[in-house]
Amino acid sequence: MKGITGTRETKDIMEMLYESATKEAKIKISFRTRSIKINKKYLIKEGVIQDGYNINLSDTDPYEIIEQNYQIFKHSRPDKNFRTSYFKAKKDEELTDEEFVHGESRSVARAILEGYIVCAVITGKMYWKNPEHWFWISENDEDLILKRDWVM
Repeated sequence: MKGITGTRETKDIMEMLYESATKEAKIKISFRTRSIKINKKYLIKEGVIQDGYNINLSDTDPYEIIEQNYQIFKHSRPDKNFRTSYFKAKKDEELTDEEFVHGESRSVARAILEGYIVCAVITGKMYWKNPEHWFWISENDEDLILKRDWVM
């Protein structure tokens, strides 16, 4: 009798984060434990990608992608599912009409920003720019600050 051959389909974690956040799933992301959980199911647990999931990140400099994702988050519109974030976003009254109407949902933007950082760290794409400093501040936006212990 021949064994079953073929490959098991895996789900990309960044795609899962986007889809789940748009469906208002409960998402928990921890830089400290390097974990991502959606509706109580781990996709990444303590830096280990769980069975059935994978990470496909581009070769673009992770700091560049983080800066892009941060700008989307910073200008995102508040929503009922948003709780807190490690990052600073504009207050309701600071958003333009355009940002308020057409901006990304804050919960979705948060999931992508924070999820990308965890994924970049555990795949080895993320590196710390200056080992002597315990934080990094973007040259393009001083509100974007990363802590060394999130990355190293």
